[in-house]
Amino acid sequence: MLYTHKISTGRDDIALEIMDTASECETDVIEKHIKWGDGFVVIYSVTDRHSLQRAQKLKELLFNLKNPDFPVVLVANKCDLLSAREVTEDDGQELASQLDCMKIELSVAEGYKGVSETMDELLCQLKREHIKNLTTSSVGFEKNRSRLSNMKRAFKKRIARSHSDTF
Repeated sequence: MLYTHKISTGRDDIALEIMDTASECETDVIEKHIKWGDGFVVIYSVTDRHSLQRAQKLKELLFNLKNPDFPVVLVANKCDLLSAREVTEDDGQELASQLDCMKIELSVAEGYKGVSETMDELLCQLKREHIKNLTTSSVGFEKNRSRLSNMKRAFKKRIARSHSDTF
């Protein structure tokens, strides 16, 4: 399922498209969405070991289809159900280490604070990635610009020499 949500920040509105893969989508559908995704929240339930295994499969898809430092947050949901817990904190932390990302334990049933914290973290990562890409592209632009300036200067010298040779 695909959800659309707008978040208002101090400067502008951000439109989010959120894909819910809990409905057991086909792998090719998930791959298509991963390709256009800019950031990811990988969620598993601490009361369902199978959900952690699905999260690990999703991690493998992400690593195969995205660059190595894509924005991602790992969320362990239902942490309030201590007696039903099947996934240890260490298991979740191991997956977070593999993803090289922050892990947040929360319970959606206890309120929106954890979800809000998760989205804030993802948006911060997306902004950092965006700024990094802008900086990288502007450095490349400056290098190309200076290279172009050098070529232009050399071309002008040759024209000046050819004019002095002919007169």
